[in-house]
Amino acid sequence: METADYEARLRAKITTLRMERNISELRMSLDLGKSGSYIRSITSGAALPSLRELFNIIHYLGITPADFFETLKTATLCAHP
Repeated sequence: METADYEARLRAKITTLRMERNISELRMSLDLGKSGSYIRSITSGAALPSLRELFNIIHYLGITPADFFETLKTATLCAHP
């Protein structure tokens, strides 16, 4: 799988998990101690989180890193809502 594909799947997975929990991008960004546009910049493709921040996001979403990465392989790619 190409790097760009993994990046797209990572963004889609974060978006899916966030939406399943009914959490706005703004709320999630602020809860993570970041600027209000932090998650939006990740899910729109403008930025990628550092490894540390990715693990903070995974923890925030309430799943294990193993579950996140296992399901990342099958994450549905979709346009940003």
